[in-house]
Amino acid sequence: KPNLHAADLEDDFSASSREDRSALRGSWTFENNVAICTADPELFKKYDKHGPILRWPIRYRDGVVLCEFKPTDCDKVVLTLNTSGHVFRIILMDGSNAKVPSRVFGWPGPSKSTDHVLLTKENLPTVADLDGKWTRVRIEFDGDRARLTIGEQTQSLEHPAIGRDKGEFTLSFASGTLAVRNVKVQPK
Repeated sequence: KPNLHAADLEDDFSASSREDRSALRGSWTFENNVAICTADPELFKKYDKHGPILRWPIRYRDGVVLCEFKPTDCDKVVLTLNTSGHVFRIILMDGSNAKVPSRVFGWPGPSKSTDHVLLTKENLPTVADLDGKWTRVRIEFDGDRARLTIGEQTQSLEHPAIGRDKGEFTLSFASGTLAVRNVKVQPK
């Protein structure tokens, strides 16, 4: 199948607004090439327990997603690739509840009609591990395989859900403050 994309995406947050970026569910500020937002508990309730989010539309199947983020007192940080519904999601939890660890999910089909599958919950940091530190994330998609690096931890994943088309990259969080910089999506 051909790769579906128009161009690479690179957002260095040098501009407070862009045609291809949405900053929602909170008061995002853009200074010194960093996007930053502090979660508002009232907006979290209003948006059905969904926190502030940054979104970028880009259509591709294989390629690399890069970003850096710094969580401060966050309950979770969520990186998602969507198309018509979810495709691939990383949820980094705060580590306070051992029954709800950090994990990675994939959807073999449209998320509104297909259940997610757990791709891994091993070798993933907690948000507490990353608190107050800039952390680099790199996700390389190649067919049904992905190589995931979060900070110093790298692992390989394989599942048909990984090979689906992707149409959007999002980064969201719950509680606390999240700073984001150097977002890139480079389709192959």
